[in-house]
Amino acid sequence: MNMIKRWRWLSILRTKSHLSKGFYLDELGRYEEAIKEYDKALAIDPNDKETHVGKGIALYYLGRYEEAIDEYDKALAIDPNYEIARNNKELALKELKRFKK
Repeated sequence: MNMIKRWRWLSILRTKSHLSKGFYLDELGRYEEAIKEYDKALAIDPNDKETHVGKGIALYYLGRYEEAIDEYDKALAIDPNYEIARNNKELALKELKRFKK
C-alpha cells in the first residue's frame, strides 16, 4: 500500500473511532463528552456526514436546537438525500418553534 493510501486509510479509522466513541457517550447521556469526540472526528474529516448528525443529536438532547440544525444542515450539504439528517432537522425545528412560542 502506498503512503497516500495508507495515510487516508488511517485517517478514516481515526475518524470512525471518534465517531463510535461519540455514539457510545450519547447512549450514556454524556452529551458534552460526545460533542468533544465528534469535534475530534470533524477535525480529521470535516465532510463526514454521520459525524455531523451525531453531533447534532447530542446538541439536540442538550436543548441546543439551533446548533443541532446547523449540524444537520452541514450533513445535508454533503449529502442532500441523507434522510436521517433531514428527519432530525425537522424534529429540532419543531422543538425550536415550541420554545419560541
